[in-house]
Amino acid sequence: MAVVPTLAVIKALHRYGAEMGFPAASLAKLAEIEPVAIGAVERLKRAGARIGFGTDLIGPLDRHQCLEFSLRREVLSPFEILKSATSVNADILRAGDRLGRVTPGYLADLIVVDGNPLDDVGLFQEDGRLVPIVMKGGVFLKGEP
Repeated sequence: MAVVPTLAVIKALHRYGAEMGFPAASLAKLAEIEPVAIGAVERLKRAGARIGFGTDLIGPLDRHQCLEFSLRREVLSPFEILKSATSVNADILRAGDRLGRVTPGYLADLIVVDGNPLDDVGLFQEDGRLVPIVMKGGVFLKGEP
């Protein structure tokens, strides 16, 4: 079983939904599910589910996507979080034979982080400020070697 929980969308919509015009009923639902959402991730982990990584954030809220890393650290280790965003997601997409791993023959989608995300997965939270290099398909999209 594979599941992709999206905690950041709950947090961001609960925080900014009113100013975006979300109806009161929707905001009430968010207030109700926000405190129990991380518990769902904990239950998925105990059940042995493959936990992918996603946020469902679009538009003006997409700047909060990296919040997902920090929200998950209440239950998952940094290694588990990074694995969910890479190899687990690739496997969910049935592309694990060419994505999600740093292995010869795989597509070169890499980032360089200023710090060790295994010590602090919150490094991703600063909207890319601590990610000086982004490479997709072997092409540098941000920064240079």
